[in-house]
Amino acid sequence: MAFLGLDLGSWILVLLGLALYVYFFLTRNYGKWEKKGLSSVPPTFFFGNNKSIYTGSEHMNTFHRRYYKQMKDKK
Repeated sequence: MAFLGLDLGSWILVLLGLALYVYFFLTRNYGKWEKKGLSSVPPTFFFGNNKSIYTGSEHMNTFHRRYYKQMKDKK
């Protein structure tokens, strides 16, 4: 059975390709600051370094203060 001219196997390949494109699009800037010679906290997929802010488990001021203290002595 074909939907829009593609069979099931082709749709799976299209969806897999789309998922890979979205993943690489969202993670393309991870490591940007290390490439420029600066230290940073390793990001996680989708949220980057801001997961605690997005989930509401940490206030933005506390988040930035913690990262400032963590990176204060690093270049």
